[in-house]
Amino acid sequence: MPKKVRCLFEEVSQIDDDSVGVFLNFDGIEDPGKLIEAITIRKKIGEQVTIWDVILTVILINNANRQK
Repeated sequence: MPKKVRCLFEEVSQIDDDSVGVFLNFDGIEDPGKLIEAITIRKKIGEQVTIWDVILTVILINNANRQK
């Protein structure tokens, strides 16, 4: 049975005059290394992300957990 992934709200802080940083902790990932590798490849494209990058990350987490 797939392991349940939980998303935990960890922190929010003001980065500068017009920016807010939000840190989310995805707990329950079966293979964190594989997910980190995929995100690192994406980060090489640039730091600005779209909603599609967020959706892709959630899909990667879901797929990694279903493989067990």
